[in-house]
Amino acid sequence: GNERAAALFGSFSSAVALPASQIAEVAGVPFFELGALGDAVTERGFRWAFRASPRATAIAATALAGVTEVLAPGLGIPAEALKLAIAHEEAPGGQSVGAAQEAMIRARGLTLVERVAYASRAADLNAVVQRLRGLDAQVVLHTGAPGDEALLFRAFRDAHWRPRMV
Repeated sequence: GNERAAALFGSFSSAVALPASQIAEVAGVPFFELGALGDAVTERGFRWAFRASPRATAIAATALAGVTEVLAPGLGIPAEALKLAIAHEEAPGGQSVGAAQEAMIRARGLTLVERVAYASRAADLNAVVQRLRGLDAQVVLHTGAPGDEALLFRAFRDAHWRPRMV
């Protein structure tokens, strides 16, 4: 028969959500994103794209609030004195969060020592951690794929180093 989807629900990944929402838009079928972070999923002016999860900019703002409203006051130092680093997966979601974090850090006059992107499905994050350790990063804002946190903390352990906040 002539069957047609009433709606599409997806996807977890911005790399999937971006083309899927475009196809849904052309077909006039509502696309509800349930987990992809990339701001562009719902900011391209599409009539049929909707979001049920926070977007990258909101996630970045929450992370920065943790640094400025919780960590810095808890340590009794100004947030501007903290050395911040951003580490993210190269995929669209990670890029989107990293770009938003960088823009917010610069707009607030905070200190960004590095923004480093790493390959999707990386085998380890040792090089990233060694780089951030060498820059004496005190806060690492991390956005990655599921499982990347284990790689990150394994790399911290192997380097015998951990920043004040991740």
